Amino acid sequence: LSYPDLKIAAKTGTAEVGGKKNFSHSWIIGFYPYENPKYAFAAVLEKGPAGNTIGAPYAMKQFFDWLKLYHPEYVR
Repeated sequence: LSYPDLKIAAKTGTAEVGGKKNFSHSWIIGFYPYENPKYAFAAVLEKGPAGNTIGAPYAMKQFFDWLKLYHPEYVR
């Protein structure tokens, strides 16, 4: 993941749900700062539409909003 002046380590994943593969679970986990980890995060979105690509970007927007509010020293 990239964000100006902040290095974050993260991994995303998906899993198909149901026999017809109509839905998928998606998740993202990670930690920051990359060089000296102090915080970890995880987010799971259940039963999104198959082929869903919004899970990680949505979770990261929430994460960056939280980061700006509670740890502005990491965000410029």
